[in-house]
This record gives sequence, structure tokens and C-alpha cells, in this order.
Amino acid sequence: MNKKSTFFEIGKPKLILLFLSLSCMLFPLFGQEEPSPEEIMQKSRENRKFKTMEAVSVFKTINKDAREKVSKIMILSKLSDDSSLEKRRISIIEPVDMKGTHILIWDHKTEPDEMWVYMPSLKEPRKIVSNKLSKSFMGSEFSLGDMSIPAVNDFNFRLINSEVVDGDDCWVIECIPVDKKSTSGNNYSKEILYIGKNHFHTKKGEFFDKKGKLLKVMTVSNIEKIDPKTNSYIAMYMAIENVQTKRKSEITMKDVKVNLPIDDSLFTIESLQKTEE
Repeated sequence: MNKKSTFFEIGKPKLILLFLSLSCMLFPLFGQEEPSPEEIMQKSRENRKFKTMEAVSVFKTINKDAREKVSKIMILSKLSDDSSLEKRRISIIEPVDMKGTHILIWDHKTEPDEMWVYMPSLKEPRKIVSNKLSKSFMGSEFSLGDMSIPAVNDFNFRLINSEVVDGDDCWVIECIPVDKKSTSGNNYSKEILYIGKNHFHTKKGEFFDKKGKLLKVMTVSNIEKIDPKTNSYIAMYMAIENVQTKRKSEITMKDVKVNLPIDDSLFTIESLQKTEE
């Protein structure tokens, strides 16, 4: 009469196969460690940088009475060989009365960013000091400080939880400026960012004023993998709404090109005041 096999009577080859099967099942639970919020934010920062980038961006601002203001800018960027510095140049194309205005940003990895603005009426480029970065960019709800990417060490981070935003599973991270007086020039006391686990790009942001009240809500969509070699993404659409004033601004990216040659001379302070063709 055949006996029923017990666990201890299973042959060695079968026991090995059973162990491997259990290991594969349990590995997702015990083998994958959640990255720290600092690692998530650093990866998010890196994923938005390219060797070079050229794009046209359309800005639209809608007031609470539904009046619209539309602007168009050209964006150029170039990353240093060691990735420690990204230089960006923003040139206003429209409206016509602002054409010839340029902003130059030197986005350092660990040091404070530097920013200069040139307007034909100023006659020469002027450096923007940190306490002016909270000023509006072209009358929109985006500030001058929003045009740069803050260094990770400018903030203390806390991973709150996970949440699905528009179909993307996201980490929810609280960001509090280390220097609360400057708040990185954005005049925010706190930010809560929803970072996509798949692409490490911000899907949503909540920004709080110095009194701790919700000031602005940012939503991001059409996130595209623009550089498969480096697994880098770019958001083709971004909107930010001031919940206190009911004003809303939108950015739509067009004609994005990456990793094409761009001359270093376009990112010098002297180049800003050269007359455009």
C-alpha cells in the first residue's frame, strides 16, 4: 500500500524546486527596499536633465474672470560633462513687446543657483538676488524660482505614504526648506510632491504659504520618455492654480529636441544682450 508523502519525505530535487518557488514569491515582499525620500528626490532631479535640450513652450494664464494671456518662450539647456551644472536660457518670443528678454540660469547640483535677466530697456544683464525669486514669471502663477530646480540639500524630506494620481502610483513626499527664511526663493513654507514610481517625475504638487495655508496646486500630465538611453522623461503639460486668487497658469511644451549640439556661447552673461536676428 502506498503511503501519502509528508513534507519531510519529499525528494531533494523537489524540495529545491519548492524552495526556489517560495523564494520567487516572497522576494517582492522582502527583497526590494523602498528608496529613501532623499534618493527619490535626487532621482527625480536627475531624470529632468538632458545633455542638451531645445524646446518651445506656450504659457497661458487664466484669471478668475476667464480672461486669458498667452506667451511663448524658447528654452535651451546644456548639462556639464560631470553633471554638476546645467545652464538654461529662456528667451521670450511672444508677446512682441517683450521679445528680446532673456533669462539665464546656472543650475548647480549642490551650490545655490544663479540667475540673470536681460531686458532691452535695462541695457545690461542684471543678476536676480534670492529674495526676488518669488516674483511672478511673465505675470503667470509660476515664479522665477520655479524656473530652476532646487538642490536636494535645500530641503528636509519625509515620505508620507503612497497614492495613485491619474493612474500613476506615486510616493507622497513632504518637502520643508532647510532655510525657512528664504524658502528657496519660492515663498513656500512647505511643499507636498507626488512622485511617480514608474518615471520619478512629479505628477502633482501642493504648495503652502508662510502661514501654512494651501496656496497653489500643480498638476502634470503627458509625461513622455524623451531619452530612452538615459530613461529620462519630460512633462509636456503642466498647470498650476492659485487656490486663493483662483488664477491658473498652464505650460505646454512643443518641438522638444534633446542631445543635439548647442553652442556654449549661448549660455554666457555677455550673450544675453546680443541683438536677435
